[in-house]
Amino acid sequence: MDSTAAGDGEDDGGDRLSALASLNLVGTGSEERFDRITRAAQELFEVPVAAVNLLDDRYLYTKSPQFPGTAVRNRADTFCDVTISADELTVSPDTAADARFAHKPDVAGGRGVRFYAGRPLHVDGLPVGTLCLYDDRPRELLGDALRRFDEMGVWAERELLDSREIEQAVTIQQALLPPRPTPSQQQALPSRASEATSTRGGASETPSS
Repeated sequence: MDSTAAGDGEDDGGDRLSALASLNLVGTGSEERFDRITRAAQELFEVPVAAVNLLDDRYLYTKSPQFPGTAVRNRADTFCDVTISADELTVSPDTAADARFAHKPDVAGGRGVRFYAGRPLHVDGLPVGTLCLYDDRPRELLGDALRRFDEMGVWAERELLDSREIEQAVTIQQALLPPRPTPSQQQALPSRASEATSTRGGASETPSS
């Protein structure tokens, strides 16, 4: 369905931002598991660009694909601001004729984006990112194609959740490990070993009869 709500970056409560932060993915480098999704979407829907993005209250962070100079953008300038704010699958067959997008830099600034589809990605029921398709020509996304796009969004959500589960596992493992000795404790260890050796040596020396 087409979203009719315009995004303004003011929809964010603490819960959504906390869910995003729990993933520990904002500002991180590329990962093959996300690149695999965007490559598959690009081929399946025959678009020049497919992307997985994360959005906080001010910025959009492209998780995949990552190119120099494109990883972070002002959220208000992006199509995905609308998708996150509306929290529904958003399709614009012709962005130049769509009041929600015609003023965006990717359209008005001459970048030539004429088609956009965005599927919000949820964690704990809250939208933290998007799976997006972009094309330089107007087109439709209907029927089975729309259903497949939604299913690819489920795949991306699973990868996001896996990220948090991995992070939680690392935290649990670190909690179970014994604490590392402090520098002062490390310096004391050789002294204690020497004392033990000296004690054992003294015990072996018995008085002569």
